[in-house]
Amino acid sequence: MRNPLQGMACAIATLMLAGCGSVMTVERPQDPPPDAKAIVLRYLRGEPFPQTQLAGNPGPGRLFGDVQKLGVVELSSPSLVQHPALGWTWLTCLRTHPAGEPASDYALFVGNDVIRDARLSVAVDGCATRSYEVLGQFKPPAKNKNKTDKNKK
Repeated sequence: MRNPLQGMACAIATLMLAGCGSVMTVERPQDPPPDAKAIVLRYLRGEPFPQTQLAGNPGPGRLFGDVQKLGVVELSSPSLVQHPALGWTWLTCLRTHPAGEPASDYALFVGNDVIRDARLSVAVDGCATRSYEVLGQFKPPAKNKNKTDKNKK
């Protein structure tokens, strides 16, 4: 009679070996980091992105409802990471300081001159521990005094 633990050990070993056959190793690319600052500024300003091989990629869509409410915006240097869907890509973190609200960190995955994916940062992104450089300040447009004066009449 077979020992139940032996049977379980064989089953586990078989599953582990079957999993090893499907693992594919992709080499880490040697490309230089993208100009994340230019890519992110183009996105925040709503400028069109250049045509790339990712033409069908929607990127982050409209990650921010109103860019004018972001306040001071900071950006970290890009670092090469393994993204679950994109493979090797560059991660840069964006930190916003909206007026009257706590700062927020966003993980931006960039490559081929576009933001390929973006999300609110999670712990694994490491955005909380990165060094940042001020990218600019986005604030609501100044109220037009003439308009308010005309309405008072």
